[in-house]
Amino acid sequence: MTARIEAIEFKAPIKVGDVVRLTARLNAAFTSSMEIGVRVEREHAKTGERSLCADARATFVNLGDDGKPCPVPPLLAETEEDRKLAAEAAERREARRSA
Repeated sequence: MTARIEAIEFKAPIKVGDVVRLTARLNAAFTSSMEIGVRVEREHAKTGERSLCADARATFVNLGDDGKPCPVPPLLAETEEDRKLAAEAAERREARRSA
């Protein structure tokens, strides 16, 4: 279930004829929720040139068959970038909880 979508930043338009590419990355896994980063890029069909059009973060909650939150597997942060994204997501989560 989508619990939150935040920080949507629109950076460039997508034009008719452009190819749209969406990529998502798991930034962090908490007890029963996950933060996902999403990038939207356009690719010019003739030149193959890509540019960033939008990016966002979304939080999803894992629901069991009973409709209640249930645990998600932990994220295996293998690279320094993985660890950085997970730490930033944890900071955002903590800031939301203490507000």
